[in-house]
This record gives sequence, C-alpha cells and structure tokens, in this order.
Amino acid sequence: MSNSNLNNLNNYFKAKYSGKLVDNGTAIEFTTQDSKYRVNLPTGTISSNGEMDLTLSLTHIRGGAKDDVATIKVKYDAQGNYKSPPTVSWKAGSDAQVPDWVTTGVNIVGGVCVGVEELIGLFTAPETAGASVVLVQGVAATTLTITEAVTKGISIYNDVAERVCKIADDGGRLYFSAVATHALNRLDTSVLEYINGGSIPKTLNFKNSMFKDAIGAGKYQDDKDGEAVEYHTNGDYYRTWFADESVNYGNTGLLLSCKIDGVRDANKDDHIALTAMYDIAGNLFSAQAVLQMKNEDTVTTGSVTYNENGQVIQVTDKGTFVLSKFTSVVQAIDNALESAMQTAKHYDNYSDARKALPDIVQVNLKWMAESIVVG
Repeated sequence: MSNSNLNNLNNYFKAKYSGKLVDNGTAIEFTTQDSKYRVNLPTGTISSNGEMDLTLSLTHIRGGAKDDVATIKVKYDAQGNYKSPPTVSWKAGSDAQVPDWVTTGVNIVGGVCVGVEELIGLFTAPETAGASVVLVQGVAATTLTITEAVTKGISIYNDVAERVCKIADDGGRLYFSAVATHALNRLDTSVLEYINGGSIPKTLNFKNSMFKDAIGAGKYQDDKDGEAVEYHTNGDYYRTWFADESVNYGNTGLLLSCKIDGVRDANKDDHIALTAMYDIAGNLFSAQAVLQMKNEDTVTTGSVTYNENGQVIQVTDKGTFVLSKFTSVVQAIDNALESAMQTAKHYDNYSDARKALPDIVQVNLKWMAESIVVG
C-alpha cells in the first residue's frame, strides 16, 4: 500500500468535517449538540488490486471522566462495495458495565448506553444489493418503496440497541451513535470519491434559518450561543439543537440527526437522539429515535421505514413489523416512540408534558423536512 493512496482518501474524509486537526494532524476534534468528539482519520491498507481494509476510531470526550470510544472496521472491494458488514465495537468510559454483545457485523463492548440502531445500515449491505451505498433515488418516499437490502442492514444494529441501553446516560453519550453514523456515511462517501477520482458538488443542504422559519416567527428563542432553539409547546419547554448533516455519495440521500432536550428546570433534562434519512427530493423515508429520561431505562423506536411493498414497517431487535395503520414514516414514528415509552416502569406517573415527547419528535421531523434545500 502506498501512503499517498491513504493520504488521498483521508483528504476527502477531512473535507467533510469543520473541526480542528489535532494529534499531529491524525484526528479531527469538533463540538456538536453540546458535546465534544474526536474522529481519527481512517487507517489501514489499500491493496494493489484496489481493495481496502480500513479502521475508523471515534471518541466522545467527557472532560474529567473516562472517554467513550467507538471503533468501526470496514472492508471494501475495488468498487467500494462492502465485502462484509462493518464491525462496530463500543466501550463506555463509565464504571457501569453490561455483558459483551455480539451480533452479525457488530461487537458491543463495555458499559454502553447508546442508540446503536442509529447505525441503520443504510450504508451497509449489501451483499444482496451489490453496493455499499444504497442509491436512495430508487427508494423515493413518493413511491413508498425501499430495498430489501436496506431493511436487512437496519436489523443488524437494531438487534443490539435494546439490549445494551440500560444505563442512565447524559445527552453526549446518547448522541454518540449518531456521530458514528455520520462518520461511517462520510467514510463510505470518501471511499467512492477516491475510487471515482473526485467529489460531486453538494446539492442537498439543511438550513438553520429555514428550521426557525418552520417553527414560526415569535414562537422560539435562540439558545446555546445560536447552536439551538428553545420553544414552548404542549405545555412545556423544549430545546432542539440544529441538525448535523452528511450527504451520501452523489447527493443520493441526506442523513440528518439532532438532539432534542425536554427542559426540566432543576431536574435532569430528558434527551432524544433523532436520526432521519431523506431522499434526493427531500422526502423522509427512514427515522429512529432514542429516548433517555431520569431514573428510566433508555428506550428506542427501532427504525421506522418502508418495505419493498411500500408498507410502513418498524425494525427492532424483536423483528420486523408492518404498521398497517400508517401510510408514512412521520405518522408512525409518534406511535412507535409512545409504545416504547409505555414499557418504562414509571410511565403511569409521567406528566402530560413528558407523555407529549412523541409529538415533539414528529413535529421536529416535519420542521427538518421543511429545512432541506434541494439543488
């Protein structure tokens, strides 16, 4: 392998982050959603036949506490397809531990409490699809279809999430899985840019100003030094951090994620990590939410998306379920989160404001859709 080949790949990868280079230029440090993270530049080998064996390491920086670390390993063929599903290992910095979990393509290690299903496999799969990036123009929400390969890929990560999200958590750890999701998407895109000799101008964008317009003038206030907005609805105050975005290779899809805080004054805030995938027309076709509340186990919706027949489905570690009452993801996600919350031990004692969290997720997805510029 030539170091110049790996350096060339890393130049594409670096261009997708706005943070600062650290560790002698081998990593990028950045702050998002009120927490600090670091992503190391990909390491590994690029063989003479074009195949790649790459490792991507990420850190949730926790200040005086021990950091959380995630490591993603991916093998690509010469066309940028996955040779097998990526392996993902997580180790939490806390003293709290859960048993190790191993599932197809994923290895969870240590005291982990993250929404692993957010690594939804929209980029993974695809020995059945024949491509490591699922070209989402073929699954536009207007046709209400999605490939079988995507559905299978999603289940890889959902299989783990509900088993390990049992430890009380702060918002930074909760959101760490979304950070890793974007890193994997950016790595996949960088590999294809390297193989095809250049990047394609970005045409899908999320606009903070349009998100505020979607909420409505006079209905919010800027918060957290302009990184978030706070608003009052459903009898309580909420804060949404402006979404992180990453674009699939060739503008074939836009991945958005954000953290939503249920503001609880002197009490610990509720935290939602929300991740959504939009197609080339800005239509939502997949969403998932992970919710952490004080004194409760973390709960997840699994991934709510479409199957190849255009039906709305929910993919969890318990299986894949057709949600026949709904015709769109944005309708179904509300019900999916409410059902997950009802498993909590203190649900009957929740305030009306806390029980309204599924509605907050639904309206945020609508605001996000109104904040996408195509072209």
